Amino acid sequence: MATNTHYRIIGDIKVKNKASTNGISKEKKVDISYDKKETNFNDIAIIQRNQPLTSDAPYFVVEVLKCDPNAIISVGIASSDIDKHAGQYNNSLGYHNNTGRIYSSWKIHANTLGVKYGKGNTVAMYVTYFGEHLSTVLIFYDNFPIATRYHFESNKNWYLPTITFSGGSAIISVLWPDAVQQLPSIADISVSQWIRGPLSSYNAHTGYFENRAKVEDLPIQSPIPLSKSFCYFIVTQEELSPTDGKGASVGLATYSPLKPTPTCSLMKDYYTWFSKTRMKVGNSIGWGVFYDEHCRDDKAEQLCLVFVMFNRSIVDALFVLQPEGGFVPIVLLQPYATRVSIEKHDVLTTEEFDKLQGLYTQMFRPAMEIYRKDKDERFLSEKSFRKSEQVLLTIDDHLCRVSIPKTENSIHYIQFCQPLTYERRFFFVELENISKQCQVTIGIASSKHQFNEAPGIVHDTVGYNSYTGKLYSNRKDTGNMRGQKCNKGDTMGVEIEIFDKEMSVVLFSKNFRPIGTRYLTLHDHSQYFPTILIENNGDPVELLVYWQTRVSVPSSYSMTNPEDWCLPDGASIDLKEKMFILPQHPDHALCIQAPYSLSQ
Repeated sequence: MATNTHYRIIGDIKVKNKASTNGISKEKKVDISYDKKETNFNDIAIIQRNQPLTSDAPYFVVEVLKCDPNAIISVGIASSDIDKHAGQYNNSLGYHNNTGRIYSSWKIHANTLGVKYGKGNTVAMYVTYFGEHLSTVLIFYDNFPIATRYHFESNKNWYLPTITFSGGSAIISVLWPDAVQQLPSIADISVSQWIRGPLSSYNAHTGYFENRAKVEDLPIQSPIPLSKSFCYFIVTQEELSPTDGKGASVGLATYSPLKPTPTCSLMKDYYTWFSKTRMKVGNSIGWGVFYDEHCRDDKAEQLCLVFVMFNRSIVDALFVLQPEGGFVPIVLLQPYATRVSIEKHDVLTTEEFDKLQGLYTQMFRPAMEIYRKDKDERFLSEKSFRKSEQVLLTIDDHLCRVSIPKTENSIHYIQFCQPLTYERRFFFVELENISKQCQVTIGIASSKHQFNEAPGIVHDTVGYNSYTGKLYSNRKDTGNMRGQKCNKGDTMGVEIEIFDKEMSVVLFSKNFRPIGTRYLTLHDHSQYFPTILIENNGDPVELLVYWQTRVSVPSSYSMTNPEDWCLPDGASIDLKEKMFILPQHPDHALCIQAPYSLSQ
């Protein structure tokens, strides 16, 4: 690793600093080159600015000056211990040039998507809200907002501007946060610049957003959330289905899917509303938000009232739990509803305010009861666990941190004394800090399990070992899939896919991708306790564990998506051809397995 007071640099990266002696000057760009003599996609080069993004300096810009066809660049935000591409590491964010994908803590699914970028393009990251547990990020492509994402890191000292490289050579020019003189103006951004995919367009003459390709669920999303100063928006339907009068879907959404999936019924990733009567061209649907009069921060997580307007009259309202950052307006154009116009509104009329205040007062108490019930069900204390003495727990409303200080080499364990159920069947573990020799085995075992052996190594248990990558059931590691190794920065998951009296089926995952299944022969479902065994080799350990009582549903996989299949280690996918590419295996067989059985 190169030593530099302003940067953390790993790999074949050179910095041509045009800055002053203090490291940076206002509006001074820094040229950065990556030149690897031998192309190696597994060898990641990294440059990070040592100063984190802050509310005073939340934005940085990268211009691509040169980019070989096989070069991979990821622009994002990460902690100082990242050793993979930005976004492909726990609680990091990265926008990749070669695929156009935007990864947030490994996940890529969202309403707004990136596009590929290369020579001549600029990419920018803007943290628009620094929340207590997560933050919101607006991503720009060639000076236009293109996508929104959550950044799931809670430690603001780890919000380091990060650029990673692999493959072919590249040269970029960077305007770091402390060199930016003026931030993009997003509070007053016009509707014409709302985020839209490459298949949609905005007609400046008519003021319509158009879906000329006539694809399904084509999103138009606001880059900023509803707030006290952006009360509601209205969408006028300019085309409808001739058969049933349906129009474009109009609703509210989160910046991207939440992690973990929320357990409270008051919080969802997406809300929409449909008219019960047949609509006509010119009808409008709107959504708005109404906060408690004592609300000081309208971007904080809080209970609030969202309301629906039909033809500019309030017709429905719902109490919701707003996530940090707020809800963004979204419209989904359809093949039969290809044109809409959108208006922003900043002020409620006196009549509208009085009506919403009455609804808020009327609906607040039932919503608070639901919120408190969920909070009680999510509550964790040290009494909820069986654990070894040196395992330390730090628990709050969002996180459960499992820590082991530097000790003599020994075996440590923790078991959550609430069983996995059909409704709460998945838990996952983020490997925040483990040494290369450390072994973490996560799995399922009963309360009678003796903790001198890992789950999976004894009868009627299953387990997944990070060090070997092996998947165990009833002492054996045999099965169609061999598993995959995990390291610091990876996420390990356990889901009971099928509950059966004789043998249940457990699906293991790495970084929210399925990697294999094993049978669980434990008949007593009330004993399906999440269990973790740690062989730390004397080194300190930090795990973030999301127990099943704090995860509503596991990741959903598609049988038609090759990336959702269980693959052997080292395999890759040609997404264009939907073709699996397996590593050389002359002395043993390799399997590819669907994530679900045919019966599902």
